[in-house]
Amino acid sequence: MGANLNGSEGDALRKAAVASAVADVGLSEKRYYRAAALSGGQKRKLCLAMALIGDPKVMEYHDHKIYVEEE
Repeated sequence: MGANLNGSEGDALRKAAVASAVADVGLSEKRYYRAAALSGGQKRKLCLAMALIGDPKVMEYHDHKIYVEEE
């Protein structure tokens, strides 16, 4: 996000962005787990969620060898 996320409004925006991105990749049930506890596919989903938080207009992905399982 391009805006400064300080204060209570910023906290609410950040929490909403994280919740939305985590739900978009299907990791809502793992939201409070440490990344080290996730499987390899779940870690890839986490990376995708982190990229989505900034609401990018375009996102390139180059590694054709990595598979993210669908649920």
